[in-house]
Amino acid sequence: MKNATYVEAARQGSHCWRRYLLELGVTADAVTAMVSMGRIAQAEEVAQVVVFLCSDAASYITGQSLVIDGGYTEN
Repeated sequence: MKNATYVEAARQGSHCWRRYLLELGVTADAVTAMVSMGRIAQAEEVAQVVVFLCSDAASYITGQSLVIDGGYTEN
């Protein structure tokens, strides 16, 4: 395929967590308890996935959504 455009996107949700906690009065410990890994991701962990997606190692990946949430969506 000539002239194909591939778009990869990443979105970290930490800014949403603050709003969620403030508006609903939920504690950080309560949110963390809902994450299977028992903690919130560090920005560097999300960045490592972005670096991988931008590398030649991910050249055959297209149209995928990678959930980097430590198992939060399992609950």
